[in-house]
Amino acid sequence: AARAALVAAGAMAWCVGMGGTYAAPIAALWGAFEVGERLARAAQRPRAREGLLPGLGTALSAALLAAGLAAVRLWPIVDTLAEAPRIIGGTPGNAGDALARMLFTGPHEKTHDGEFFVGALVMLPVALGLASRRAASLAVGAAMWGWLAGGYAVRPSAFALLRELPLYSTLRYPERFLLPFTLALATLAALGVTRAELLARAPRVRASSRRRFWSRGALLLSAAALLLDVGPLARQHALHADGRTLAAPPVAIEPPPPFHQARGNRWGLAYYEPLQRGSLSCWEAYPVPESPLLRGDLAQEERVLEAGAGSVHERAWSPDVLELDVDLSRPATVVVNQNWHSGWRSSAGDVVSEGGLLAVELPAGKRSLTLRFRPRSAFGGALVSLVALAGVILVVWRTRRRPVVSGREGVALGVAAVAPVVPLVALLALTHEPVSHEPLRAMDGRPVVVDAPPPGAKALGARFAGGVTLEAASLSTTHPAAGTDLVLELDWRRDAVIDKGLGIFMHVELPDGAGMNGDHVLLSSVLDLEDAPAGKTLRDVMPLWVPEDAPGKTYKIYVGLWRVRRGGERLDLLDPGAAERDAQRVLADSFTVR
Repeated sequence: AARAALVAAGAMAWCVGMGGTYAAPIAALWGAFEVGERLARAAQRPRAREGLLPGLGTALSAALLAAGLAAVRLWPIVDTLAEAPRIIGGTPGNAGDALARMLFTGPHEKTHDGEFFVGALVMLPVALGLASRRAASLAVGAAMWGWLAGGYAVRPSAFALLRELPLYSTLRYPERFLLPFTLALATLAALGVTRAELLARAPRVRASSRRRFWSRGALLLSAAALLLDVGPLARQHALHADGRTLAAPPVAIEPPPPFHQARGNRWGLAYYEPLQRGSLSCWEAYPVPESPLLRGDLAQEERVLEAGAGSVHERAWSPDVLELDVDLSRPATVVVNQNWHSGWRSSAGDVVSEGGLLAVELPAGKRSLTLRFRPRSAFGGALVSLVALAGVILVVWRTRRRPVVSGREGVALGVAAVAPVVPLVALLALTHEPVSHEPLRAMDGRPVVVDAPPPGAKALGARFAGGVTLEAASLSTTHPAAGTDLVLELDWRRDAVIDKGLGIFMHVELPDGAGMNGDHVLLSSVLDLEDAPAGKTLRDVMPLWVPEDAPGKTYKIYVGLWRVRRGGERLDLLDPGAAERDAQRVLADSFTVR
Protein backbone atom coordinates (compact mmCIF):
# COMPACT_ATOMS: atom_id res chain seq x y z
CA ALA A 1 0.00 0.00 0.00
CA ALA A 2 1.10 3.54 -0.72
CA ARG A 3 0.52 4.58 2.86
CA ALA A 4 2.73 1.73 4.05
CA ALA A 5 5.50 3.02 1.77
CA LEU A 6 5.11 6.51 3.22
CA VAL A 7 5.25 5.22 6.80
CA ALA A 8 8.38 3.19 6.02
CA ALA A 9 10.02 6.14 4.24
CA GLY A 10 9.19 8.53 7.06
CA ALA A 11 10.48 6.13 9.70
CA MET A 12 13.75 5.58 7.85
CA ALA A 13 14.22 9.31 7.25
CA TRP A 14 13.60 9.92 10.96
CA CYS A 15 16.30 7.36 11.81
CA VAL A 16 18.77 9.16 9.56
CA GLY A 17 17.81 12.64 10.70
CA MET A 18 17.38 12.06 14.41
CA GLY A 19 19.20 8.79 15.12
CA GLY A 20 22.84 8.09 15.83
CA THR A 21 25.43 6.28 13.77
CA TYR A 22 23.73 2.91 14.13
CA ALA A 23 19.99 3.58 13.89
CA ALA A 24 19.75 4.06 10.12
CA PRO A 25 22.13 1.24 9.05
CA ILE A 26 20.39 -1.26 11.35
CA ALA A 27 16.94 -0.14 10.17
CA ALA A 28 18.04 -0.46 6.55
CA LEU A 29 19.35 -3.95 7.24
CA TRP A 30 16.05 -4.93 8.83
CA GLY A 31 14.23 -3.63 5.76
CA ALA A 32 16.51 -5.63 3.48
CA PHE A 33 15.81 -8.73 5.61
CA GLU A 34 12.07 -8.27 5.19
CA VAL A 35 12.45 -7.92 1.42
CA GLY A 36 14.55 -11.09 1.39
CA GLU A 37 11.93 -12.88 3.48
CA ARG A 38 9.24 -11.89 0.97
CA LEU A 39 11.32 -13.17 -1.93
CA ALA A 40 11.99 -16.44 -0.09
CA ARG A 41 8.27 -17.00 0.51
CA ALA A 42 7.54 -16.27 -3.15
CA ALA A 43 10.13 -18.85 -4.21
CA GLN A 44 8.60 -21.53 -1.96
CA ARG A 45 4.90 -20.94 -2.57
CA PRO A 46 3.47 -19.98 -5.98
CA ARG A 47 0.54 -18.23 -4.30
CA ALA A 48 2.92 -15.88 -2.54
CA ARG A 49 4.14 -14.64 -5.92
CA GLU A 50 0.91 -12.76 -6.44
CA GLY A 51 1.59 -9.09 -5.88
CA LEU A 52 5.35 -9.68 -5.60
CA LEU A 53 6.35 -7.10 -8.22
CA PRO A 54 4.06 -4.36 -6.86
CA GLY A 55 5.37 -5.14 -3.39
CA LEU A 56 8.99 -4.80 -4.51
CA GLY A 57 8.10 -1.57 -6.31
CA THR A 58 6.57 -0.26 -3.09
CA ALA A 59 9.72 -1.19 -1.15
CA LEU A 60 11.94 0.52 -3.72
CA SER A 61 9.74 3.63 -3.66
CA ALA A 62 9.94 3.70 0.14
CA ALA A 63 13.75 3.48 0.00
CA LEU A 64 14.02 6.32 -2.55
CA LEU A 65 11.60 8.51 -0.62
CA ALA A 66 13.48 7.85 2.62
CA ALA A 67 16.76 8.90 1.00
CA GLY A 68 15.08 12.00 -0.44
CA LEU A 69 13.48 13.04 2.85
CA ALA A 70 16.79 12.52 4.69
CA ALA A 71 18.93 14.26 2.05
CA VAL A 72 19.17 17.43 4.16
CA ARG A 73 21.35 15.45 6.59
CA LEU A 74 22.50 12.58 4.38
CA TRP A 75 24.22 14.66 1.68
CA PRO A 76 26.50 16.52 4.14
CA ILE A 77 27.36 13.20 5.80
CA VAL A 78 28.29 11.63 2.47
CA ASP A 79 30.42 14.64 1.54
CA THR A 80 32.21 14.60 4.89
CA LEU A 81 32.96 10.88 4.74
CA ALA A 82 34.16 11.21 1.15
CA GLU A 83 36.54 13.99 2.16
CA ALA A 84 37.72 12.34 5.38
CA PRO A 85 36.70 8.66 5.65
CA ARG A 86 35.87 7.46 9.12
CA ILE A 87 38.01 4.34 9.40
CA ILE A 88 37.33 2.15 12.42
CA GLY A 89 40.03 -0.30 13.35
CA GLY A 90 40.10 -3.27 15.64
CA THR A 91 38.27 -6.58 15.65
CA PRO A 92 35.57 -6.14 18.33
CA GLY A 93 33.73 -9.27 19.31
CA ASN A 94 31.48 -10.78 21.95
CA ALA A 95 31.60 -14.45 22.85
CA GLY A 96 28.38 -16.27 23.66
CA ASP A 97 28.77 -15.91 27.42
CA ALA A 98 29.32 -12.14 27.07
CA LEU A 99 26.14 -11.78 25.00
CA ALA A 100 24.23 -13.88 27.54
CA ARG A 101 25.33 -11.60 30.38
CA MET A 102 24.23 -8.52 28.44
CA LEU A 103 20.80 -10.06 27.85
CA PHE A 104 20.00 -12.14 30.89
CA THR A 105 21.98 -10.97 33.96
CA GLY A 106 21.39 -7.86 35.98
CA PRO A 107 23.55 -4.75 35.54
CA HIS A 108 26.90 -4.37 37.30
CA GLU A 109 29.09 -1.32 37.48
CA LYS A 110 31.97 -1.03 34.99
CA THR A 111 30.73 -3.99 32.93
CA HIS A 112 28.46 -4.49 29.93
CA ASP A 113 26.25 -6.87 31.94
CA GLY A 114 22.60 -5.99 31.58
CA GLU A 115 23.09 -3.35 28.89
CA PHE A 116 20.51 -5.07 26.66
CA PHE A 117 18.64 -6.73 29.51
CA VAL A 118 15.52 -8.77 28.72
CA GLY A 119 15.71 -11.34 31.54
CA ALA A 120 16.11 -15.11 31.40
CA LEU A 121 12.44 -15.81 32.18
CA VAL A 122 11.45 -14.35 28.83
CA MET A 123 12.75 -17.53 27.21
CA LEU A 124 9.66 -19.46 28.36
CA PRO A 125 7.16 -17.48 26.25
CA VAL A 126 9.80 -17.36 23.49
CA ALA A 127 9.88 -21.17 23.48
CA LEU A 128 6.08 -21.23 23.16
CA GLY A 129 6.26 -18.64 20.39
CA LEU A 130 8.73 -20.72 18.40
CA ALA A 131 6.02 -23.38 18.05
CA SER A 132 3.89 -20.90 16.11
CA ARG A 133 3.75 -21.18 12.33
CA ARG A 134 4.52 -17.47 12.05
CA ALA A 135 7.74 -17.81 14.04
CA ALA A 136 10.06 -19.13 11.33
CA SER A 137 11.12 -15.79 9.85
CA LEU A 138 11.45 -14.20 13.31
CA ALA A 139 13.67 -17.07 14.45
CA VAL A 140 15.86 -16.67 11.37
CA GLY A 141 16.04 -12.91 11.97
CA ALA A 142 16.95 -13.38 15.63
CA ALA A 143 19.70 -15.83 14.65
CA MET A 144 21.05 -13.32 12.11
CA TRP A 145 21.08 -10.44 14.62
CA GLY A 146 22.73 -12.61 17.25
CA TRP A 147 25.37 -13.69 14.73
CA LEU A 148 26.12 -10.05 13.92
CA ALA A 149 26.24 -9.14 17.62
CA GLY A 150 29.03 -11.69 18.09
CA GLY A 151 31.32 -9.55 15.93
CA TYR A 152 34.75 -10.99 15.22
CA ALA A 153 34.44 -13.49 18.11
CA VAL A 154 32.28 -15.68 15.86
CA ARG A 155 33.85 -17.50 12.92
CA PRO A 156 32.86 -17.00 10.22
CA SER A 157 32.06 -13.43 11.19
CA ALA A 158 28.92 -11.91 9.68
CA PHE A 159 29.95 -8.57 11.19
CA ALA A 160 33.28 -8.67 9.31
CA LEU A 161 31.44 -9.35 6.05
CA LEU A 162 28.97 -6.54 6.75
CA ARG A 163 31.80 -4.05 7.32
CA GLU A 164 32.95 -4.63 3.74
CA LEU A 165 29.98 -2.53 2.62
CA PRO A 166 30.68 1.24 2.41
CA LEU A 167 27.83 2.29 4.70
CA TYR A 168 28.67 -0.30 7.34
CA SER A 169 32.45 0.06 7.40
CA THR A 170 32.14 2.80 10.04
CA LEU A 171 30.39 0.60 12.62
CA ARG A 172 32.43 -0.14 15.74
CA TYR A 173 30.24 -1.96 18.31
CA PRO A 174 28.68 -5.27 17.17
CA GLU A 175 26.76 -5.69 20.44
CA ARG A 176 24.35 -2.97 19.29
CA PHE A 177 22.83 -5.52 16.94
CA LEU A 178 21.30 -6.95 20.12
CA LEU A 179 18.68 -4.21 19.81
CA PRO A 180 16.95 -5.80 16.77
CA PHE A 181 17.69 -9.20 18.35
CA THR A 182 15.66 -8.23 21.42
CA LEU A 183 12.87 -6.88 19.20
CA ALA A 184 12.66 -10.26 17.45
CA LEU A 185 12.81 -11.96 20.87
CA ALA A 186 9.99 -9.76 22.18
CA THR A 187 7.82 -10.56 19.16
CA LEU A 188 8.42 -14.28 19.64
CA ALA A 189 7.52 -13.89 23.32
CA ALA A 190 4.30 -12.09 22.33
CA LEU A 191 3.42 -14.97 20.00
CA GLY A 192 4.08 -17.38 22.86
CA VAL A 193 1.84 -15.46 25.28
CA THR A 194 -0.92 -15.34 22.66
CA ARG A 195 -0.57 -19.08 22.05
CA ALA A 196 -0.73 -19.83 25.78
CA GLU A 197 -3.76 -17.55 26.19
CA LEU A 198 -5.64 -19.28 23.35
CA LEU A 199 -4.90 -22.70 24.78
CA ALA A 200 -5.93 -21.63 28.27
CA ARG A 201 -9.29 -20.38 26.94
CA ALA A 202 -9.89 -23.31 24.61
CA PRO A 203 -12.96 -25.49 25.30
CA ARG A 204 -12.35 -28.84 26.94
CA VAL A 205 -13.09 -30.65 23.69
CA ARG A 206 -10.21 -28.84 21.97
CA ALA A 207 -7.60 -29.00 24.73
CA SER A 208 -6.91 -31.49 27.46
CA SER A 209 -6.90 -30.43 31.10
CA ARG A 210 -3.13 -30.92 31.22
CA ARG A 211 -2.56 -28.60 28.26
CA ARG A 212 -4.87 -26.01 29.77
CA PHE A 213 -3.02 -26.28 33.11
CA TRP A 214 0.40 -25.78 31.54
CA SER A 215 -0.89 -22.96 29.35
CA ARG A 216 -2.25 -21.08 32.35
CA GLY A 217 1.02 -21.69 34.18
CA ALA A 218 2.93 -20.28 31.21
CA LEU A 219 0.76 -17.17 31.30
CA LEU A 220 1.44 -16.66 35.00
CA LEU A 221 5.18 -17.18 34.53
CA SER A 222 5.22 -14.74 31.61
CA ALA A 223 3.53 -12.10 33.77
CA ALA A 224 6.02 -12.83 36.56
CA ALA A 225 8.89 -12.45 34.10
CA LEU A 226 7.69 -8.98 33.18
CA LEU A 227 7.43 -7.98 36.83
CA LEU A 228 10.83 -9.43 37.76
CA ASP A 229 12.47 -7.63 34.86
CA VAL A 230 11.37 -4.21 36.08
CA GLY A 231 13.93 -4.11 38.91
CA PRO A 232 17.07 -4.79 36.80
CA LEU A 233 15.84 -2.36 34.15
CA ALA A 234 15.42 0.40 36.72
CA ARG A 235 18.85 -0.46 38.17
CA GLN A 236 20.41 -0.16 34.70
CA HIS A 237 18.97 3.32 34.24
CA ALA A 238 20.16 4.32 37.71
CA LEU A 239 23.73 3.17 36.98
CA HIS A 240 23.85 5.21 33.80
CA ALA A 241 22.36 8.24 35.52
CA ASP A 242 24.97 8.04 38.31
CA GLY A 243 27.74 7.88 35.71
CA ARG A 244 26.80 11.22 34.19
CA THR A 245 28.34 14.34 35.66
CA LEU A 246 26.19 17.34 34.82
CA ALA A 247 28.10 20.54 35.35
CA ALA A 248 26.42 23.92 35.60
CA PRO A 249 26.39 25.94 32.36
CA PRO A 250 28.93 28.75 32.08
CA VAL A 251 27.99 32.16 33.37
CA ALA A 252 27.05 34.47 30.52
CA ILE A 253 29.49 37.30 29.95
CA GLU A 254 28.07 40.66 28.90
CA PRO A 255 29.10 42.01 26.53
CA PRO A 256 30.33 38.80 24.85
CA PRO A 257 34.13 38.63 24.51
CA PRO A 258 35.75 38.42 21.05
CA PHE A 259 35.85 34.94 19.55
CA HIS A 260 39.07 32.96 20.06
CA GLN A 261 40.24 29.46 19.26
CA ALA A 262 41.18 27.39 22.31
CA ARG A 263 42.73 24.00 22.79
CA GLY A 264 40.01 23.10 25.25
CA ASN A 265 38.28 19.82 25.95
CA ARG A 266 36.27 18.25 23.15
CA TRP A 267 33.68 16.97 25.64
CA GLY A 268 32.79 20.56 26.56
CA LEU A 269 31.83 21.66 23.04
CA ALA A 270 28.30 22.56 24.11
CA TYR A 271 29.76 25.40 26.15
CA TYR A 272 32.13 26.82 23.56
CA GLU A 273 29.73 28.90 21.50
CA PRO A 274 28.22 30.78 24.48
CA LEU A 275 31.77 31.44 25.67
CA GLN A 276 32.85 32.62 22.19
CA ARG A 277 35.48 29.88 22.06
CA GLY A 278 36.37 27.35 19.39
CA SER A 279 38.15 24.06 19.95
CA LEU A 280 41.27 22.77 18.23
CA SER A 281 40.63 19.32 19.74
CA CYS A 282 38.47 17.22 17.43
CA TRP A 283 36.92 13.87 18.21
CA GLU A 284 39.37 11.32 16.83
CA ALA A 285 36.62 8.98 15.57
CA TYR A 286 35.66 11.61 12.99
CA PRO A 287 38.86 12.72 11.23
CA VAL A 288 37.71 16.15 10.07
CA PRO A 289 40.57 17.65 8.01
CA GLU A 290 42.53 20.02 10.24
CA SER A 291 45.16 22.51 9.22
CA PRO A 292 48.48 22.08 11.05
CA LEU A 293 48.64 25.90 11.13
CA LEU A 294 45.71 26.26 13.54
CA ARG A 295 46.71 28.03 16.74
CA GLY A 296 45.09 28.57 20.11
CA ASP A 297 47.25 31.44 21.35
CA LEU A 298 46.52 34.29 18.92
CA ALA A 299 45.43 37.72 20.11
CA GLN A 300 43.30 38.06 16.97
CA GLU A 301 41.82 35.27 14.85
CA GLU A 302 42.24 37.11 11.52
CA ARG A 303 45.39 38.57 9.99
CA VAL A 304 46.82 39.85 6.71
CA LEU A 305 49.28 37.28 5.38
CA GLU A 306 51.64 39.77 3.73
CA ALA A 307 53.44 41.92 6.28
CA GLY A 308 52.73 45.64 5.94
CA ALA A 309 49.96 45.16 3.37
CA GLY A 310 47.15 46.40 5.62
CA SER A 311 44.95 45.50 8.56
CA VAL A 312 41.86 43.42 9.36
CA HIS A 313 39.48 43.64 12.33
CA GLU A 314 36.64 41.35 13.34
CA ARG A 315 33.19 42.97 13.57
CA ALA A 316 31.09 39.88 14.26
CA TRP A 317 31.59 36.14 14.50
CA SER A 318 29.25 33.14 14.37
CA PRO A 319 29.85 29.52 13.29
CA ASP A 320 28.59 30.23 9.76
CA VAL A 321 29.06 34.01 9.26
CA LEU A 322 32.20 36.11 9.74
CA GLU A 323 32.10 39.91 9.35
CA LEU A 324 35.45 41.69 8.96
CA ASP A 325 36.69 45.22 8.25
CA VAL A 326 39.63 45.07 5.84
CA ASP A 327 41.94 47.89 4.79
CA LEU A 328 44.65 46.90 2.26
CA SER A 329 47.25 49.14 0.64
CA ARG A 330 47.96 46.50 -2.02
CA PRO A 331 46.48 43.14 -3.10
CA ALA A 332 46.89 40.66 -0.25
CA THR A 333 45.45 37.59 1.46
CA VAL A 334 43.36 37.70 4.62
CA VAL A 335 43.79 34.51 6.66
CA VAL A 336 41.30 33.28 9.27
CA ASN A 337 42.41 30.98 12.06
CA GLN A 338 40.01 28.17 11.25
CA ASN A 339 39.84 25.30 8.79
CA TRP A 340 39.15 25.89 5.12
CA HIS A 341 36.08 24.20 3.65
CA SER A 342 34.73 24.29 0.13
CA GLY A 343 31.41 25.65 1.44
CA TRP A 344 32.75 29.09 2.45
CA ARG A 345 31.58 32.02 0.28
CA SER A 346 32.93 35.58 0.36
CA SER A 347 31.31 38.94 -0.45
CA ALA A 348 34.55 39.97 -2.19
CA GLY A 349 37.69 38.33 -3.52
CA ASP A 350 38.34 34.60 -3.87
CA VAL A 351 38.15 32.07 -1.04
CA VAL A 352 41.27 29.89 -1.02
CA SER A 353 43.05 27.41 1.24
CA GLU A 354 46.23 28.73 2.84
CA GLY A 355 47.91 25.69 4.30
CA GLY A 356 44.48 24.33 5.18
CA LEU A 357 43.34 27.62 6.76
CA LEU A 358 40.41 29.67 5.49
CA ALA A 359 41.73 32.60 3.45
CA VAL A 360 40.48 35.23 1.00
CA GLU A 361 42.55 36.81 -1.78
CA LEU A 362 41.54 40.50 -2.02
CA PRO A 363 42.48 43.53 -4.14
CA ALA A 364 43.69 46.74 -2.52
CA GLY A 365 41.13 48.96 -0.82
CA LYS A 366 38.98 49.43 2.24
CA ARG A 367 35.86 47.27 2.54
CA SER A 368 33.53 45.33 4.79
CA LEU A 369 34.09 41.64 4.11
CA THR A 370 31.47 38.98 4.92
CA LEU A 371 32.23 35.27 4.83
CA ARG A 372 29.27 32.87 4.86
CA PHE A 373 29.30 29.11 5.19
CA ARG A 374 27.00 27.93 2.39
CA PRO A 375 28.00 24.38 1.38
CA ARG A 376 26.25 22.86 -1.60
CA SER A 377 25.51 19.71 0.39
CA ALA A 378 23.42 21.57 3.00
CA PHE A 379 21.34 23.70 0.66
CA GLY A 380 21.17 21.06 -2.06
CA GLY A 381 20.14 18.48 0.52
CA ALA A 382 17.43 20.83 1.81
CA LEU A 383 16.09 21.28 -1.73
CA VAL A 384 16.02 17.53 -2.36
CA SER A 385 14.23 16.96 0.94
CA LEU A 386 11.63 19.61 0.12
CA VAL A 387 10.94 17.95 -3.25
CA ALA A 388 10.59 14.59 -1.49
CA LEU A 389 8.24 16.13 1.08
CA ALA A 390 6.12 17.58 -1.72
CA GLY A 391 5.98 14.09 -3.25
CA VAL A 392 4.80 12.63 0.06
CA ILE A 393 2.04 15.25 0.28
CA LEU A 394 1.01 14.42 -3.28
CA VAL A 395 0.72 10.70 -2.51
CA VAL A 396 -1.22 11.37 0.71
CA TRP A 397 -3.65 13.54 -1.24
CA ARG A 398 -4.03 10.97 -4.05
CA THR A 399 -4.63 8.08 -1.63
CA ARG A 400 -6.83 9.87 0.88
CA ARG A 401 -9.79 7.69 -0.17
CA ARG A 402 -8.12 4.74 -1.93
CA PRO A 403 -5.17 3.51 0.18
CA VAL A 404 -4.32 0.53 -2.07
CA VAL A 405 -1.67 1.02 -4.75
CA SER A 406 -3.34 0.63 -8.11
CA GLY A 407 -3.36 2.58 -11.34
CA ARG A 408 -2.89 6.29 -10.80
CA GLU A 409 -2.03 5.87 -7.11
CA GLY A 410 0.88 3.62 -8.05
CA VAL A 411 2.04 6.13 -10.63
CA ALA A 412 1.84 8.94 -8.06
CA LEU A 413 3.99 6.91 -5.65
CA GLY A 414 6.58 6.19 -8.36
CA VAL A 415 6.74 9.84 -9.44
CA ALA A 416 7.11 11.00 -5.84
CA ALA A 417 9.95 8.53 -5.28
CA VAL A 418 11.88 9.50 -8.41
CA ALA A 419 11.26 13.27 -8.21
CA PRO A 420 14.02 13.99 -5.62
CA VAL A 421 16.58 12.50 -7.97
CA VAL A 422 16.01 15.35 -10.48
CA PRO A 423 17.30 18.26 -8.32
CA LEU A 424 20.11 16.04 -7.03
CA VAL A 425 21.41 15.27 -10.53
CA ALA A 426 20.88 18.87 -11.67
CA LEU A 427 22.82 20.33 -8.73
CA LEU A 428 25.71 17.90 -9.18
CA ALA A 429 25.87 18.68 -12.89
CA LEU A 430 25.40 22.46 -12.80
CA THR A 431 27.21 23.52 -9.62
CA HIS A 432 30.82 23.19 -8.58
CA GLU A 433 32.64 23.54 -5.29
CA PRO A 434 36.36 24.30 -5.12
CA VAL A 435 38.75 21.56 -4.04
CA SER A 436 41.80 22.20 -1.93
CA HIS A 437 45.03 21.04 -3.53
CA GLU A 438 47.09 21.41 -0.38
CA PRO A 439 49.39 18.43 0.13
CA LEU A 440 48.59 16.18 3.06
CA ARG A 441 50.73 17.23 6.02
CA ALA A 442 51.78 15.50 9.20
CA MET A 443 51.65 17.04 12.68
CA ASP A 444 55.08 18.61 12.10
CA GLY A 445 53.76 20.53 9.07
CA ARG A 446 55.82 18.60 6.51
CA PRO A 447 54.18 16.67 3.64
CA VAL A 448 53.15 13.07 4.26
CA VAL A 449 54.04 11.92 0.74
CA VAL A 450 57.73 12.51 -0.12
CA ASP A 451 60.41 10.99 -2.33
CA ALA A 452 62.64 9.47 0.35
CA PRO A 453 63.02 9.09 4.14
CA PRO A 454 64.55 12.06 5.97
CA PRO A 455 68.33 12.26 6.42
CA GLY A 456 69.50 10.45 9.53
CA ALA A 457 66.57 8.01 9.65
CA LYS A 458 67.45 4.42 10.53
CA ALA A 459 67.20 2.32 7.33
CA LEU A 460 65.16 -0.87 7.91
CA GLY A 461 63.84 -2.25 4.62
CA ALA A 462 61.43 -4.66 6.34
CA ARG A 463 59.09 -6.20 3.75
CA PHE A 464 55.66 -7.45 4.78
CA ALA A 465 53.12 -9.55 2.93
CA GLY A 466 50.43 -7.51 1.23
CA GLY A 467 52.83 -5.30 -0.71
CA VAL A 468 54.06 -2.89 2.02
CA THR A 469 57.62 -2.13 3.14
CA LEU A 470 58.82 -0.29 6.26
CA GLU A 471 61.72 1.70 4.77
CA ALA A 472 63.01 3.54 7.83
CA ALA A 473 62.24 4.86 11.30
CA SER A 474 63.43 7.77 13.42
CA LEU A 475 62.80 9.37 16.83
CA SER A 476 62.98 13.05 17.69
CA THR A 477 65.19 12.01 20.63
CA THR A 478 66.40 8.69 22.02
CA HIS A 479 66.78 10.11 25.56
CA PRO A 480 63.52 11.93 26.39
CA ALA A 481 62.74 13.30 29.81
CA ALA A 482 59.98 11.67 31.87
CA GLY A 483 56.60 13.33 31.46
CA THR A 484 57.35 14.74 28.00
CA ASP A 485 56.49 13.91 24.41
CA LEU A 486 58.72 12.55 21.71
CA VAL A 487 57.90 12.11 18.04
CA LEU A 488 58.20 8.84 16.13
CA GLU A 489 58.34 8.71 12.33
CA LEU A 490 57.80 5.49 10.41
CA ASP A 491 58.52 5.67 6.68
CA TRP A 492 56.47 3.25 4.59
CA ARG A 493 56.36 2.44 0.88
CA ARG A 494 53.64 0.49 -0.88
CA ASP A 495 53.61 -1.50 -4.10
CA ALA A 496 51.27 -0.79 -7.00
CA VAL A 497 48.89 -3.47 -5.68
CA ILE A 498 48.40 -4.00 -1.94
CA ASP A 499 45.96 -5.89 0.25
CA LYS A 500 42.95 -3.93 1.44
CA GLY A 501 41.94 -3.18 4.99
CA LEU A 502 45.45 -2.95 6.44
CA GLY A 503 46.41 -1.20 9.66
CA ILE A 504 49.61 -0.63 11.62
CA PHE A 505 50.09 -2.14 15.05
CA MET A 506 52.72 -0.62 17.31
CA HIS A 507 53.89 -1.88 20.72
CA VAL A 508 56.05 0.33 22.94
CA GLU A 509 57.37 -2.25 25.40
CA LEU A 510 59.57 -2.63 28.45
CA PRO A 511 61.70 -5.78 28.89
CA ASP A 512 58.95 -7.34 31.06
CA GLY A 513 56.38 -6.88 28.28
CA ALA A 514 54.52 -3.97 29.90
CA GLY A 515 54.05 -0.81 27.88
CA MET A 516 51.70 0.97 25.50
CA ASN A 517 49.98 0.27 22.19
CA GLY A 518 49.79 2.71 19.30
CA ASP A 519 47.69 0.79 16.79
CA HIS A 520 46.30 2.98 14.00
CA VAL A 521 45.08 2.94 10.40
CA LEU A 522 45.71 6.42 8.99
CA LEU A 523 49.31 7.39 8.30
CA SER A 524 50.02 10.62 10.21
CA SER A 525 46.27 10.59 10.97
CA VAL A 526 45.44 11.76 7.42
CA LEU A 527 46.19 9.04 4.83
CA ASP A 528 45.03 5.45 4.36
CA LEU A 529 47.55 3.03 2.86
CA GLU A 530 44.93 2.08 0.25
CA ASP A 531 44.72 5.68 -0.96
CA ALA A 532 48.45 6.40 -0.88
CA PRO A 533 50.49 6.63 -4.11
CA ALA A 534 52.72 3.68 -4.96
CA GLY A 535 56.50 4.06 -5.09
CA LYS A 536 56.61 7.05 -2.72
CA THR A 537 57.81 7.36 0.88
CA LEU A 538 54.79 7.69 3.17
CA ARG A 539 55.60 9.47 6.42
CA ASP A 540 53.72 8.17 9.45
CA VAL A 541 54.37 10.74 12.20
CA MET A 542 52.92 10.35 15.69
CA PRO A 543 53.63 11.63 19.22
CA LEU A 544 54.54 9.29 22.07
CA TRP A 545 53.97 10.18 25.73
CA VAL A 546 56.75 9.28 28.13
CA PRO A 547 55.28 8.25 31.51
CA GLU A 548 56.16 10.24 34.62
CA ASP A 549 57.47 7.13 36.41
CA ALA A 550 59.79 6.05 33.56
CA PRO A 551 63.25 7.49 34.43
CA GLY A 552 65.96 4.96 33.66
CA LYS A 553 63.65 2.65 31.73
CA THR A 554 64.33 1.58 28.13
CA TYR A 555 61.40 1.14 25.77
CA LYS A 556 61.51 -0.79 22.49
CA ILE A 557 59.14 0.09 19.65
CA TYR A 558 57.88 -2.93 17.70
CA VAL A 559 55.90 -2.43 14.49
CA GLY A 560 53.93 -4.64 12.13
CA LEU A 561 50.87 -4.80 9.88
CA TRP A 562 47.51 -6.44 10.46
CA ARG A 563 44.21 -6.84 8.65
CA VAL A 564 42.32 -4.33 10.73
CA ARG A 565 39.06 -4.63 8.77
CA ARG A 566 39.35 -8.15 7.36
CA GLY A 567 39.76 -10.75 10.06
CA GLY A 568 42.26 -9.13 12.42
CA GLU A 569 45.25 -11.41 11.75
CA ARG A 570 48.79 -10.11 11.43
CA LEU A 571 50.52 -10.06 8.06
CA ASP A 572 53.57 -12.24 7.55
CA LEU A 573 56.96 -10.57 7.75
CA LEU A 574 58.59 -11.74 4.51
CA ASP A 575 61.99 -10.12 5.02
CA PRO A 576 63.10 -8.15 8.12
CA GLY A 577 65.82 -6.35 6.13
CA ALA A 578 68.16 -4.55 8.53
CA ALA A 579 65.65 -4.66 11.39
CA GLU A 580 65.59 -7.08 14.31
CA ARG A 581 62.79 -9.58 13.85
CA ASP A 582 60.29 -10.54 16.57
CA ALA A 583 57.75 -13.01 15.15
CA GLN A 584 55.67 -11.02 12.62
CA ARG A 585 56.90 -7.61 13.78
CA VAL A 586 60.20 -5.71 13.71
CA LEU A 587 62.07 -3.53 16.17
CA ALA A 588 61.73 -0.03 14.70
CA ASP A 589 63.68 1.89 17.37
CA SER A 590 64.19 2.28 21.12
CA PHE A 591 64.63 5.06 23.68
CA THR A 592 65.86 5.38 27.25
CA VAL A 593 64.13 7.81 29.59
CA ARG A 594 66.32 10.20 31.55
